[in-house]
Amino acid sequence: GGGGGGGDDDDEPEYTLQVMPAGGGRVINLATRCHALEYGAPPWDGAEDLNDYQVRAAHNDKLLKAFSSAKRQRKVAKLQAERRIDASTLAAPDAMEATLKAATAGELDAKQLAAIAGTRRNIPSHNTEA
Repeated sequence: GGGGGGGDDDDEPEYTLQVMPAGGGRVINLATRCHALEYGAPPWDGAEDLNDYQVRAAHNDKLLKAFSSAKRQRKVAKLQAERRIDASTLAAPDAMEATLKAATAGELDAKQLAAIAGTRRNIPSHNTEA
């Protein structure tokens, strides 16, 4: 049996493992790979600048399509669709700046927020010279 009782194991048959040469005695290289994917190195001429945002995004899209699950691809596509800016609403940088200023017209700036946070701190009174 498979237990650890220390009983008699004489009743179980013994098997021997025989190693047989395969492929004419040559070493066979076995590698697991996903179906329908091309594993060759992508063509690279060195002309593309990986510091460019759009080039990096294109490479990331290729890797996403090649190696990620369908669920992950759907999630990334949804995020990219949310981040995409509609070009018809922003005709020029000036229009974008005006839109941002109009959207944040009634909000406080960083100095005003810091001043309010300093006055509204919830710290009990204490002796600073102690």
